[in-house]
Parts: sequence; C-alpha cells; structure tokens
Amino acid sequence: MSRTLKFALPILFALLSFSPFGSNLRAQDWPALRGSKGDGIGSTDGKLSGLKPSLKIAWKKKLGSGYSSVSVAGDQAFTMYTSGDQDKLGCFDIKTGDTNWEFVLGEKFKGENGSFDGPISTPMVHDGMVYGLSCQGRFVCLNTKTGELIWEKSLAEDFKVKQPMYGFATSPLIAAGNLILMAGAKDKLLVSMDPKTGDEKWACGDDVINSQIPTLVEIDGVPVLLASGAKKLTGVNAESGQIVFEFEHGGGNGSAVMPVATDDGNVVITIDDGFSKAINLRPVDDQKIAASETWQQRSIKNTYNIPTLCNENLFAFSTRILTCVDPATGKPHWKSRKPGDGFLIAIDDHIAICTKEGSVHLATATPEKYDEVAKLKVFEDLVWTVPSFADNAIFIRSLGEIARVDIVPEANVATEGNNGNSLAMSDGFAGFLKSITDKNAAEATPIIDAYLAKQSSFPIVESGIVHFVYRGEEDDVALASDVFGARQERKMIKAGDSDLKYYTVKLESDQRANYFFLVNFKPQTDSLNPRSATSSVYAGEMEFAIRLRNEKPLVMSWFAMSDWEPPSYLSSLPEKLHGTIVQRELPAEGEGKPLPLSIYLPDGYEQQKDKRFPVVYVLPHMRFENSQFIESADNIFANTNGDVPPAILVIPQGRTGPGVEKKLVALIDAEFRTIAERDFRSIVGFGFTGGAAFGALANSPDLFGAIGTHSPLVFGSEGVLTGMESVDQPTRVYLDWGRYDMHNPVENWDMRKWDQEIFEALEQMDHITLSGGMANDSADWASWKNRYDKLLGAVIKTRE
Repeated sequence: MSRTLKFALPILFALLSFSPFGSNLRAQDWPALRGSKGDGIGSTDGKLSGLKPSLKIAWKKKLGSGYSSVSVAGDQAFTMYTSGDQDKLGCFDIKTGDTNWEFVLGEKFKGENGSFDGPISTPMVHDGMVYGLSCQGRFVCLNTKTGELIWEKSLAEDFKVKQPMYGFATSPLIAAGNLILMAGAKDKLLVSMDPKTGDEKWACGDDVINSQIPTLVEIDGVPVLLASGAKKLTGVNAESGQIVFEFEHGGGNGSAVMPVATDDGNVVITIDDGFSKAINLRPVDDQKIAASETWQQRSIKNTYNIPTLCNENLFAFSTRILTCVDPATGKPHWKSRKPGDGFLIAIDDHIAICTKEGSVHLATATPEKYDEVAKLKVFEDLVWTVPSFADNAIFIRSLGEIARVDIVPEANVATEGNNGNSLAMSDGFAGFLKSITDKNAAEATPIIDAYLAKQSSFPIVESGIVHFVYRGEEDDVALASDVFGARQERKMIKAGDSDLKYYTVKLESDQRANYFFLVNFKPQTDSLNPRSATSSVYAGEMEFAIRLRNEKPLVMSWFAMSDWEPPSYLSSLPEKLHGTIVQRELPAEGEGKPLPLSIYLPDGYEQQKDKRFPVVYVLPHMRFENSQFIESADNIFANTNGDVPPAILVIPQGRTGPGVEKKLVALIDAEFRTIAERDFRSIVGFGFTGGAAFGALANSPDLFGAIGTHSPLVFGSEGVLTGMESVDQPTRVYLDWGRYDMHNPVENWDMRKWDQEIFEALEQMDHITLSGGMANDSADWASWKNRYDKLLGAVIKTRE
C-alpha cells in the first residue's frame, strides 16, 4: 500500500514492482482503508472511460453502527460494526451481501463526546488473513475463509498505550512485508509485527495520536512510512524501523490526518482545523531525508475527509465545501457547495463522493468546476465512512446499513429538484416574489428596491415566518444560523433573474436567534440589519470556537420574531457603573503564576460599611470581556426593583480547581464584607464553563450553596449528574438552554438534549431547588444576557 514520490531527479525513484499485500491480491481489490496503495484511487480498467454512467443499488442490508470502511479482497467484503451489545468484524459476499461469518471483537463501544457507537478502524486483508482493531484496543488476526482467530494483541497491555478519547481508531497496513500499526505509545509511535504471528519486529517514534493513520511511500527505492502525530510528521524506514526524518508541523486538532503524497515530491497533511501544509521530502543520503515546508494554506481545513489526488489535482472537503486544489501551491481551483459534506475517493478520472446525508455522487475530476455525471440516494440515515471501490462497484455503509452501488450505463435517473426550501410563505413575501419571477434583472431591480424600502427591519418577519434576504451578484450565498446548528448552512435561493437571494424559515413567534451569510464561502453579517453580536461559542463557519482559537471572533447578526420582548434592564445601559471594579491576585503556589481577579463591588458597598453582601463566583467564558458580565449585572441590580439583590462578583482570569477554589473563597472572605456562609455563595458558568461550574460545586459542596448556568456545554449528562448526586446539602440550581442551542444534526451531539436530561434528573433530587428550563433563544451572550436576571435572581440569596 504505497505511492512512489516523483522528483526533478528521476534517478532517485523507481516505480513499485511489487504489491505490498501479497501475490493473491487482484488488481481491483480494495484490501484496506483507501485501497491497495492507500491513495484512495480505484480503477475500472478503462470501463468508465467514454461511459455515460449512472448508479444502481445492487444490494443493501441492515448493519449496526460504526465508522469502519469496507475492505474487499476476492469475493469477500469486510467491515466492523455494532450488533446488539457487541462489536463485530463481519465478512460478506460482495455479489449478494450475504453474511459469510462474524467475529465478536468485544462489548459495544459506546460513542462519547459527540461520536456514534461502534468501531472506527477499518480492517485490512493480506494473504488470507484479515486484521481488525477494536475501539478498546483488541487487535486480531483472523482467517478470511472461516473467521477463526489466528492471533491477537492488546494495545493497552502489550504496547502500554492509553486509549484515546474516542477509542482506538487507526487502521493497519502492510509495508515491506511487515504489519504496521500506528500505536502512539512512548517510543512506539509505529509498531512493526510479523503478519503471521503478531510478534513485534521493531518499534520507534514518539508522538500523540487520536485517529491518525500512516501512509507508505517509496523514496529512492526505500519504502518509507509517513506518520503524522499531534506534533510531528515522522518518516520511518519500513524495513528497518529507522527514523529517517522528523518534522515539527505546527498544527493541532487535525481531524483526519493521513499524509497524502503528490506527484511533485510533496506530502500534504491536514494537521489543523485552520490550515493544511505541504511538506517536501528529499533524500540526503541512504539514511536520512530532508523535510521542508512547501506551502501552508487555508484551502483545506477543518475536515474529517482525507484529500485524494486525481488528474494532478487534490480533491478534498474544506469544512463542508468540496474543493479542488492545486497541489503545487495549495491554492483552490474551485469550491462547490454541491453535493454536500461527505467523504470521497477517486475512480479513474472521476471522484466518487458519499455525502453524510446518504447520497452517492460521481463527478469528473477536472480543475474547471464541479461536474457531476451521476447521483443516487442510497441511505436515509447518516454516513460517516470513506467509500471503497472494487469489482467495478462502490461499497459504502451508513450508521445503519451497508450497500453495493454499481456503476452502470446511463438509465432514467430521477433528477434533483430545487435545492431551496418549499415552506409555504406569507402572502406579502410570496406576492413580492411572484411579481419579479418573470422579470429580467433590469425590470426586477426597481420592484425589489421599492419592496425592501418599505420594510422596517431585516430579516423580514411575517406571521411566524422569517425571510432572510441578500442582494448581490455573488455566485454562492448561504445562510448559517443557530437554527440549523453547528457546521451547517443552507444555500439561499436566487429570485428569478434578479440579484436577490432569499431563504425562509418558520419559527416560534417569540424566538430570537443569530445568523450570518456565507458569501462566496466567507462569513459576512447582514448589511441590512444593524443588530450584531460577537460569538463566543462559534468561529469560522459555525465551528466550535474552542477548536479554532487562532480564528478571528465570529460576528453574527441577530433577529427576533414579532412576540419577542427584550428585558427592560437592557433598554438603557448607563455610561458609568453604579458599582465599582477592583483588581486583586490570588498568590501562586511554587513556580506558578498568580491568578488575576476582577472583583465587582455593588452600589452601596462603600457607603454601607456595616452591610455584608452575598458573593457570586463567575467562571469566565472564552472570548468574553469581563465588562459584559459586570455591566449587565450592575444594571440588573439597579433596575429590577429589588427582585435581584446586589452581590459581589468575583471573576478569576484563569482556571480554578478544588484547591484554588478554597483559597479563593478564603481570600475574598478575608478582605471583603461578604456573608461568609455556604448559602450566600454561588458559582456561575456560561457555555464552555458551565460544566466547570458543576464540577466546582461537586468538588467543593461545602463552599457553594447555589449554581447558575446558561447553556452548559457538556458532552453527556452522566458526569454532571454523578457529581450532583454527591452534593447532599440543600442547593439552589438555575439551568437553562435555548431551543436552538448548540447542536449538530449530522453528528452525535446535542447540548439541548443533554441539558434537558440534566434538568429532568435534577427535578427528582430532593435536595435541589431547581429553576430555569428551555427558552426560545439560542446560545451565546446575545442569548444569555436576556435571561441573566433570572439566573442571578435564582442563585443570589441575602439575609434581608
């Protein structure tokens, strides 16, 4: 499974004259992830050339959840999946889909932190054996005909590897006759084994991995393994295990790191959510290789898909956008929102894509544009798997099914309808659209001008429906919003021949939400709407802000439906605070740094020397200005007619912990006039710090008598509830979330679901006094500030 890198000096390299998978491998087999050479390129032996193709489902059957791709050798297909309470490696007949045998890998691996259930790794076939790695680290070698166990290893026990957060996810390959696994242990980044016995031959390298997979290339006649970990791209002689180079790539959070060799001596690595790099490899001598950066570009970023080289161009997904990139420069030739986010491979001079929504697409691999030649809806559920190609067919599986899709001569295939929304519109906007449908651009312009001039605000809200509108000649305009979820957008509809694009959504009559436009794939606020807010939970194109720390803050527009009313305390913020802010530091321990503290003292603190105040400890949310917490609270204390009693606010500028919390409380109680009792102290967290607030309460239940959280971003409810069950004292809890809080419809995470689970479980705890619930809003401070008074009123308690 290797690719020969080509350089300006032809004497350095020779084409491979052997198959790393053994002599019984057919040319059309696909024995491992991304095929026999690991390049994601399949061949029809010329059968696709000149064919006007269409796609046809040969067979489809139920299959359990999993991310594992399909490997094909001879008349057998292999993949891994969940079945009941077990994870299995199964063998299927490629012609019929019938199950030949199943092998139990172990108990079902339950998805965590947004992942789905089931195995992630892809099995590999070699010389009558199939190798599979479970998420728990069980690595097995089975007989391909019978499914009988030949040998097995445990990554945790035999190689002392700690299980990654999402489980073991790398996939094996054969290199120089050795079985290679990217283990990620200390001094065992790569491990070489005897394919027949599992005996270790060599191990080397030191880096952290999650789901990374190695690639085999040939450099100057030497098979070299390329392994990209969290910090370095490492090159290893596949025969001897000698490290031939290490290159610090400077990335982080790479979701799908498998190095991709190009035809100019470069290797492309998607090692960061914000960019990709090309690394040039050049032999120095027979023992070492020089590695240097060729380019760093944002053209391929933030993707789970592995790029594929076809027709001298790279095809990849960048966020959710299909992209064709010049491998020499990293600059894009084109971008296309069609066919939708997914996973791709190459077949001859075509690319084959399976979208996460379950459709399969075939397009010519051209640098001119996205040129689709065939498409077919295959699955109704989600797809999180790289396609495979063998026997002139595409093998693909979803989270609930597996299918063989044949490439056949063109037939009568149903065409895709309008990609816009078909929501019934109000008469006003619908009538306006009808009036310009048959007009050319010149005729439509004055009608549009007049209609938009009559609107009092944007987007246009009519009878429970909101119409987003954009004017401009740009080719691609999409709408992103909390309503659709993270990493999602909807392409806007062009109104006739005009420059107007629109999209219509039906919402609750008192809903408030955030949105922005993606204009030729770049975020942009609504120029017709003066209302905007800087997001602290999203960045880039609706990505987690915590994953894109180097991105500029995302500015979003916001809107509200007709029955939404802003809180009165936000109507007029004073130029000057009623209270005062002082700065302090919590002394560091040992060689650590002091913890800066911003402390708000409410109005009356300086004048009423005999009065003591409750204290609210506010855990700072990333990308937030402290003034947002303080100014809003200051105005709430002054404008809620005593419903929310004034309190001291303490905002630590850094992480706290069990030991820090106790010292922090002691410091504040010693210097300021606090009511130094548990019942009068509360801890508050927003979004990413909501979970930390629950953790602080569970760790220090004697310190805090109340907790308040807006939209706690916790992946799962179990940890929070376990902690709250250990708090055996009466505790006030305020917890709320938005109807359109952070979620993703094509990934297995939904903060709304987990927050509701926590809320419903807390309702059953006798020692908890609970308030809050779902609000017709979204996430972020633009939402939370509208309910900040409810949170503070629930957690602050005073003796008066």
